[in-house]
Amino acid sequence: MTGVTAEFYPFLLQTIGATQRTERDLARMFDEICELNLEAERKGTRHVMISTNRNGLSATERKLIVKLSKEALAKPHKAMICCYAILPDALARGGLTALKWLLPALETTVGVATPEKAIELACGLLTRSGVPFNPVHARLAIRRLNLECATVDIPPSARSVRS
Repeated sequence: MTGVTAEFYPFLLQTIGATQRTERDLARMFDEICELNLEAERKGTRHVMISTNRNGLSATERKLIVKLSKEALAKPHKAMICCYAILPDALARGGLTALKWLLPALETTVGVATPEKAIELACGLLTRSGVPFNPVHARLAIRRLNLECATVDIPPSARSVRS
């Protein structure tokens, strides 16, 4: 599945699934992110996003994600403190750094190797930013992220923000 869940707020979990990724799915995912950011701003809350991606992206998908990212980043997103992209491959993390040069609005995106590292950094940043969070949510987010990084998609009813 491809989408975003706020189940463990202030940890937003974004997943670009291994199968059935369509242009519509990717566009919907970015719309969900914008909606969650606007809702958080209305409520006066802040969050971090942790992004996973299985099976790499095709050239077409990368091009579309760059386009959608530019559009999403042009909208207000004061509620999002940082985005951690789980990229186990060091070369992919280097690619993210290069992409950040092309898209300066991605400056708040950080590549990390594991879900555990993403949550560790997110917890530290939330604490320094004065954003309260439930430590149980942090542990559950690690579990969910490890499942997301596995080889089988989680059914939409179990994780969709629209459920």
